[in-house]
This record gives sequence, structure tokens and C-alpha cells, in this order.
Amino acid sequence: MSNYMKVAGFVKYIKKELVIKVIIGLLITGTYVAQAIMLARGTTHVFSGDSAGMAVMYYVIAAGLIIMRAFLVRYSEGYNKYIAGKVKTVIREILIDKLLLLGPGYQSDKRSGKLQSLLTDGVEYLEPFLINYIPQIFIVGFSVIPMAVYIWILNVPAGIILTIAVAASIFLPHIMFPFTSKSSVGYWREYAVLNSQYVDTMQGMNTVKYFDAEKRKGEELEADSERFRVKQLINTRNSLFASGAITLMMAIGTAITTGVAAYACSDGMLGYAGLLTIMFLVIECVRPIGELNNSWHASYLGLSVSNEFVEIMEEPVKIKNIPDPDKTSLDKDLPNIDFENVHFKYSSKRESAADGLDFSIASGNTAAFVGESGSGKSTIVNLLLRFYDADEGKITLNGVDIKDYNIEYLRSKIAVVFQNTYLFYGTVMENIRMANPGASDEEVFKAAKDANAHDFIMNLEKGYETIVGERGANLSGGQRQRLAIARAILKEAPILIMDEATSSVDAASEELIQQTVEGINGKYTTILIAHRLSTIINADRIYVLDKGKLAEEGTHEELLQKKGVYLKLVEAQRGGGR
Repeated sequence: MSNYMKVAGFVKYIKKELVIKVIIGLLITGTYVAQAIMLARGTTHVFSGDSAGMAVMYYVIAAGLIIMRAFLVRYSEGYNKYIAGKVKTVIREILIDKLLLLGPGYQSDKRSGKLQSLLTDGVEYLEPFLINYIPQIFIVGFSVIPMAVYIWILNVPAGIILTIAVAASIFLPHIMFPFTSKSSVGYWREYAVLNSQYVDTMQGMNTVKYFDAEKRKGEELEADSERFRVKQLINTRNSLFASGAITLMMAIGTAITTGVAAYACSDGMLGYAGLLTIMFLVIECVRPIGELNNSWHASYLGLSVSNEFVEIMEEPVKIKNIPDPDKTSLDKDLPNIDFENVHFKYSSKRESAADGLDFSIASGNTAAFVGESGSGKSTIVNLLLRFYDADEGKITLNGVDIKDYNIEYLRSKIAVVFQNTYLFYGTVMENIRMANPGASDEEVFKAAKDANAHDFIMNLEKGYETIVGERGANLSGGQRQRLAIARAILKEAPILIMDEATSSVDAASEELIQQTVEGINGKYTTILIAHRLSTIINADRIYVLDKGKLAEEGTHEELLQKKGVYLKLVEAQRGGGR
């Protein structure tokens, strides 16, 4: 419940709108109350034998109130959509901003489908609580209390019974909260798992088909769907039980209050006008309570996601800017890169990904890092980009500790071509220009030419306006990689990192990429990370990593003469070639 209250804090972004909503809600409730009083007075005139004109006047006023309420309800429904859209947009922006601040380190062990569910459906589930339940609390307070006091004035026993019924109806949902919250959280967790499985299956459709795993995947999804169905039924059962109990409580309270008032009337302690007023008014007194409870039960699904939402919002950001960070030291010459006794583990349970790394890359030089999988090559990239911070040691660019740079400034000075190129759904032009949104078409064309990508782009159906598909599905692996290189070149960053850029492309694409690397030699301080050793032979310096440690360093010829780890890697690849 405490997490739910923390989520309630988001109403501060729609304070003005909620005040207006409460006023509209009170006006709507006021029309119900005024209608009840008019009907009571009109009916009193009918029973008392007074002139029909007076009764008709009250009934006409009641009809006018009904028409007025129709317009108010219509406006209220539209206004609800407006403020719901506003607060959900704010919540999603805050959530995405926090996830971006947490970075890849936080998301590395999370399922993308689960986060996707939270950003889409999870935020939707918060709407009833923020938009309906919270303002309804004020509507109940400002409308029900005066009505209950008025009924107390008319007849004390009836007022007491009504007060008890109202209090029970308001607090019973919160008493039952521990009982209902468990099933709501279980419902959400199973939903998130099902959605994650679905996203995984859709993204891995080629693999599923290749291994003829449709049946197995189908059975997994069926099992997840069944667990979700069971949780859904349990959640619905508990919700209906709670709402049924509250409805019964209100019905009993209304009946007893009316009965007590009727008994007082028959005993001469209450007039007909008072009896009719209580009969009509008690219904209107219960109506806002019913709407409050309906909003509370509609908020159960929001409750189920509030824990995860608060967990993300309260997760400490480990990678932060220092006060007054450096924003200029990388603006002049090509930077040199120094790792000084750097130690790093991704978690306490894993082996060291960097175990005392010490090396220097001179300004404008090309350094290559090789080694078996898991030796720590990609860790160097993650540390340079400050996706993670080193546990010990120091990393400097131009002699300045990277922790002293503004994070955005630091990353703006590093261009990376990752092994698994990620292209967004859109055109070729949009994907390349992502690195530099202000770049002209001519600058994009030049970057594509430098990356040996211009020719194949022009052969596409619509050239640079061709849709690449989701994750670049309409392009080959080599084409995607060359677009990624063009994007990196367009960024015009002084540091260029090629992380396994040729590991999953054909020989022709590898040759073109190799030509690109040789063509930009000296224009950047370049880091090459490679499995294919043929791509790094001409590097100024080659560093051989082994289990997070620097095993050897030197030029290609120097390392061959040492007859150490590097030679074994070369011989292993030659053997694979034979």
C-alpha cells in the first residue's frame, strides 16, 4: 500500500486538472442531491393534496437537473480522457528517463518484454487510481458528509445507521486489501511473463522455424497462458467478492436507514416530507460511495504494477555526473586513452572482467584487442562509455579521468559500431542521421560513401528513403553493418570503436569494411575488437586479453615472434580455415 501512495504523488503533475474534475464531480453530485430534494418535495405536495402546480414545478426542476447532469457527465468523460492522457505521458517520460539514467547495466538482466509491459499496459493500469479514485475521495468528502449531517438533523437514528454503513463501505476495501493485493500482484507477474515470452518468440521467429521448435514454443506459451488465466480468474474472484460485500453493505445500510425513518414517521417523530427526503437522499448519499468503490476495484491492476514501478524509480543511479564536470578537454586534438590498473566485475558472483588492465593508446593510433570469448574485450567498451564504472583503477582520456567528464559530453565523443547492429524501424536516411540529427543530406551521403555503403543504398528500391524494417530486417548482415559504420562516421566523434564489426558478415562485406577501416586510419583514435585476426594485422598496437588480464601486447609481427597466446589464436584460426 505504501508503494501505491508513492505512485499517488504523480497527481502533482495534474493538480489544476484534478481540482476542476472534483468541481465537476461535485456539480454532478449536486444535481443528484437537488433532484432528490425536488422529487421529495413534489411527492410531498402530491400526498398532501396541495395544488398540482406546485408538484409539477418541482418535477420540472428535477427534469431540468437531469438535462444539466447529462451535459456535465458528457463534459466530464471527455475531460477525464484529457487528464488521463496528460498524466500517463508524464509517467512514461519519467520512467523512460530513469531507465536511460540507469543504463544498460540495469537492463542487462531484465527481460525487455517485461519492461515493455510496464511502460504500456502497466501505466494504463494506474489511470483508474490517479484519475478516478483520488478525486472521488474529495467528492465523497464534500458531498456525503453534508448529506449525512442533514439526515442526522431530520432523524438521529437514521443518521447513525447511515453513517455506520457509509464508514463500513469506505473502509472495508482497505481492510480486505491484503487479501486482494496478493492476487493482483500475481496476475501482473504472470501477464508480464506471458508478454515477455511472446516478444521473445516473435523476435526469434527465424530461429524457432529453423530448429522446427514451433510445437515446443507453442507448448511453452500455452503453459504461460494457462497460468495467466488461472491468476486472472483468482484476481477476478477476489475482486468480485470484495465489491459484492461492499454492495451488500450499502444495500443493507440503505434499507435499514429507510426502515428506521419509516418507523419514526409512523410513530409521529418524523413528517412525511422528512421521510420522503430521507428516502430519496439516502440513495444519493450511497451513490458517490459506490463510485468510489468502483474506482478502487478498477485500481487493483494499478496496484499490481506499483511495486515494480516504485522499484525502478527508487533504484539508485550509479553512473552520475560530478558537480561542474569537464565539457571541453576532448574538443581539440584526437585523445589518447589510458587504462591504469583497472579492475572490474559485473557482479560479485562473476569472475573479473578486467583484472588489473594497464595499457595506453596514443592519439590517432589504432589499437586492437583480441582474445577468446569472455576475455574482457567488450568490457573495455562498456567502461569507456561509462555504462559501468571500474571497481578500482582509473581510465583517462587526455589525462582526465572519465568520471570527471560530463557523461553526455563523453559519449558524444565516442562512436561505436557494435557486433549486433541495431537499426530502428524507419528509412536508411533516418537511421544514419540518428548520429547527427542536424546533418545535411550531403553529409549523410559522404558518410555512407566513406563506409562503402552508398552504392548498395542507391540500388535499394527507394534509395535512402527505403524502409529498413524492424531491427533492419530488410537488409543483409553486411549491409546493416555498413550502415552502422556510416552512422558512426557521421557522428564525427574523435574516438571510434569497432566492436566485432566483421564477425557476422560475409567475406565480401568484410573486405569492404576492412577497406573502410584502412581509409579512416589516423582520422580517429581507434579501437578494434575482433575475433577475425585478419582484420587487425595492420593495427599500431595489438593487446591480447586472457580472462580479464593483459597477456601480451605488440605489433602483429612482434606477437608472432613471442610464440605465446596470440600465436595460438592465429594458429587456431588457420586450422579452422583448413
